[in-house]
Amino acid sequence: MFPKRFQGWVGLILAGWVVFYGRPAAAARVSWVVDGDTLEVNHRGRRVLVRLMGVDCPESRSSSKLTRQARRTGVSARLIRRWGQRATGFTRRLAAGRRVRLRFDRIGDRRDRYQRLLAYVVLPDGRVLNTELVRRGYAVAYRRYRYTKKRYYLRLERQARAARRGLWADRRWRRFADQVSSRYRPRRRRRMRW
Repeated sequence: MFPKRFQGWVGLILAGWVVFYGRPAAAARVSWVVDGDTLEVNHRGRRVLVRLMGVDCPESRSSSKLTRQARRTGVSARLIRRWGQRATGFTRRLAAGRRVRLRFDRIGDRRDRYQRLLAYVVLPDGRVLNTELVRRGYAVAYRRYRYTKKRYYLRLERQARAARRGLWADRRWRRFADQVSSRYRPRRRRRMRW
């Protein structure tokens, strides 16, 4: 395909692209929106659960996490579920039944503790679903783990909050998000004393 003298350079450029931009994207079709930040996709002939990398939506179903958050923040579980259903509806409108590409992070893990794939979901029009959830105010940037777009998502979250987009329009959501996200601020490392 390429003249022999360019083949080495082409391989080097492709390898550099993979290192810089992360692992190549995988094609999939969204078969079900489980939650605002979890999808079920058909990937390579199998059904796989995908957790959106770097974003956290409110819970839309009853769970122990929902109960813990309601107890800790003083916000009713019913209200949190209502916010979660709005986020799930937004995700469903953008992704349900569509052909998407899964892009994996280059510094983060490939799977979470529940063995769900962690990925950025690229929509058919080129937008990233994870980014749209934060930009439109239906999710907060995940603070707990390392991932490539963390600073970018935190900036988008601040902008959505300032513009009162999506769930940020509700003052109760702002108070809830502050309490939930403050728990995941990075801890300071203790200095070793010799």
